[in-house]
Amino acid sequence: VVSVLGGSEPGEIVKTSALQAPKKAPLTGPGRSFTVTIEATRETGLVLDDLDARGPVIASIPEGAVQDFNMKNPASAVCPNDLILAVNAVEGEVKAIIQQLQSLDKTPLTLKILRPQEMKISMGKKPNASLGLQMNFSSFSAGAVVDMIAESGVAYGWNESQPEEKRLRRGDRLVAIDGQYLKGEEMIEALKQKKGQECDLDLTILRY
Repeated sequence: VVSVLGGSEPGEIVKTSALQAPKKAPLTGPGRSFTVTIEATRETGLVLDDLDARGPVIASIPEGAVQDFNMKNPASAVCPNDLILAVNAVEGEVKAIIQQLQSLDKTPLTLKILRPQEMKISMGKKPNASLGLQMNFSSFSAGAVVDMIAESGVAYGWNESQPEEKRLRRGDRLVAIDGQYLKGEEMIEALKQKKGQECDLDLTILRY
């Protein structure tokens, strides 16, 4: 499910262009949580997905209050792929966090943000070999989330050759193939196109 907090009509789903590599704010590094306060002078404009149980993930940041904040505060900017852990002390429930973001009472929004760690992995694949990944995604989600790794797949075999910290895990978010950042459906289609090929898959993974 993707929520669009803004647009020309309330609740309108706005199609956005393919994801770009996120720009990282210098004072808010990967794997860290931080807090920002957004003046809610207008709708946030955020496009969100709810694939992570801890909170919504920002798929893109069109025009809105968050974009305004980023322009004024580049050192603590909110970025695509950031996970929103809490809004005004509301946390632990994705729907409740999204409802809080949708509030239009002009109250400042204090967001607790978790920025993911980015990992790049490369695994060899033979023709018609399956990756063995079951993934959750939506049309506009930021990539696709690993839900299961089958023992018969390429990914499981690759994991067995890697140290624990480098292994692909359930909950990791696959956001790019060969350096191209893709949304959920685009990601799945790109993986399908690779199925009959013998190739090295260069994958970019976000870990929260």
